[in-house]
Amino acid sequence: MKIEEILAVKHLSVEFQTSDGKKQVVKDVSLSLRQGEVLALVGESGCGKTVLCRSILKLLPKSASVTGEAIQYKDQNLIGYNEKEMQQIRGQGIAMVFQDPQSTLNPTMTVGSQMEEAILLHEKALNQKKREKDFEKNKKKSAKERAIELMKLVGIKDAEQRYDLYPYHFSGGMRQRCVLAIALASNPKLLIADEPTTALDVTIQAEILKLLKKLQKELNLSILFITHDLGVVAQIADRVAVMQDGNIVELEEAKQLFTAPKHSYTKKLLHDHPYYMHRNESKLISESELHEKLVEISHLSYFYPLDRKRVFQAVKDVSFEIRRDEIFGLVGESGSGKSTVGKCLMGILNPEAETFSYDGINLLDKKAKKKNARRLQKERQMIFQDSTSSLNQKMKVEKILAEPLEIHKVFSDKKEQHDFLCEMMEEVELQEEQLHVWPPELSGGQRQRVAIARAFAMKPKLLIADEPIASLDVTTQAQMVKLFRYLQREHDCAILFIAHDLSMVRLLCDRVGVMKDGKLVEIGETEQVFEHPQHLYTKKLLEAIPIPEISGEEQGDEETMA
Repeated sequence: MKIEEILAVKHLSVEFQTSDGKKQVVKDVSLSLRQGEVLALVGESGCGKTVLCRSILKLLPKSASVTGEAIQYKDQNLIGYNEKEMQQIRGQGIAMVFQDPQSTLNPTMTVGSQMEEAILLHEKALNQKKREKDFEKNKKKSAKERAIELMKLVGIKDAEQRYDLYPYHFSGGMRQRCVLAIALASNPKLLIADEPTTALDVTIQAEILKLLKKLQKELNLSILFITHDLGVVAQIADRVAVMQDGNIVELEEAKQLFTAPKHSYTKKLLHDHPYYMHRNESKLISESELHEKLVEISHLSYFYPLDRKRVFQAVKDVSFEIRRDEIFGLVGESGSGKSTVGKCLMGILNPEAETFSYDGINLLDKKAKKKNARRLQKERQMIFQDSTSSLNQKMKVEKILAEPLEIHKVFSDKKEQHDFLCEMMEEVELQEEQLHVWPPELSGGQRQRVAIARAFAMKPKLLIADEPIASLDVTTQAQMVKLFRYLQREHDCAILFIAHDLSMVRLLCDRVGVMKDGKLVEIGETEQVFEHPQHLYTKKLLEAIPIPEISGEEQGDEETMA
């Protein structure tokens, strides 16, 4: 018996009108998605994955031109639908989880009210058996109950208390879970998930993937899953489409693609995955080669005020040091306090501590901080988790990169500065022409590379990298690992690498600290922690790392579906 197709894209092309003329981003793409199937769409940043999926829901800007034979959803061809007709499809028929939760969520509304809004807009009645009057009377209460239920479903603890909090109260991973809950609120038939687990730590990522597989089976939900993580693909996908430069270069059953990839680009993606890269990598620096301490922290704590009377302790009595020429990894689940430690070290937050120093400067002493303010501002740089929010959307890339150089008067000659910026663009694998574009014209991965270039342009002594490569594809991640190593060695730079991707931490870091609920539960040399973890939580994190291989369980699922 043939499984019914819920989506069929036939000969779809998308081009954008730019200042340099027309640019084709999606080129004659055809693919189909069966009812109850997970189709993974993988490829490097900028290959056209997100544009393809946005074109299905007609969420592209006016500068985009979409042509093709059909975008067939069930028995409806969406290619000619207007905005009013598409509103009937979005949400109830096809829902989408976007890559950047910070931009998706409304900062002026509580997460609970945003979930309620989605429920009340897309569901005509929460209980079809009730009369309309009964529903109108109880809909707000029912919507709140459903919203809390969804929050719990996606792994948000203390959902009742967090229901009335705003997005800025949540970590990056928590915000992504809120976005997923909103998408599921309308009970869609097809879910388009654009990097939905990118911002999540490995344990929550595993839970979300398990949840999506559960929903797929129980609700017969079809999922078009966009990702660059082949480890995630191996866990969730029934079939895989590989995209390169706007073209689908390979479309195979997941088992076939992982065991016998045909296209050279697919082989390259697998080769660049950290799981395979680690086998041929040697350790960066031995313990004896490390220089003196650059950063010293002992008994550091930080409290976030919830209101006038209540506080939340995000960091609890944390102690560690960072040495010169060292890459120190800080890992843990979303909300564990990793980013808060980084912000304290940057001077964004003022913590309590017994010892808190940078290169001999006592960061607890206001006079010492003020005296060395210029030096601290230049020598400490930070790459934030969310590249969209950290880049000024009203400035072109060249101006974004040049701004810190001009503030610190690094170059007196404009041509010399421009040549330097061209070199930085080349180092992070961006084109010189992209200096003249706006951030919204770049993909998520390209925007993060601009943020990395801006930080390294200042030649910092301490770089705090908060999930700097989470939004990048595996090939670009491999390039960034090499770039981080090169710059760290060449410029005498120490790096605090905050991440939830343990595979990349193992590949890059000399030492690693593991955080849980604001506490540092384990610290040691990277290989020691990975090979012989001491804490139960560390063991749990390591067990949750996705591996780009089809396990026996997934193979069994595929055979059952076939």
